[in-house]
Amino acid sequence: MMHRLSVVRWLRDAATMEKEQRMPYVTSWERLAEQRGLRKGIAALLKIRFGAEGLQLMPQIELIYYTDQLESILIALETASSLDEVQPLCAIRPPKEGDGWH
Repeated sequence: MMHRLSVVRWLRDAATMEKEQRMPYVTSWERLAEQRGLRKGIAALLKIRFGAEGLQLMPQIELIYYTDQLESILIALETASSLDEVQPLCAIRPPKEGDGWH
């Protein structure tokens, strides 16, 4: 049975290998799982940093389709001193041709 630390190392190594080999294809299931994890991280940071007021952004964040946008929000939350710094990043971007929205 794998220990938790071994699993964490394996996941980190797999992510590093994907980046190094530039594996651009991500299945829709993988994308959804990644977005779900990012949203959980965002919700946790909003609660820790800004309390209930921060969590009021989550309904809008739940509507965000782009993984890179969710990543930007998470990174911004690490250093944001107010919600005013984060809120503009939560604007819904229109879908682009070919990104799966019909």
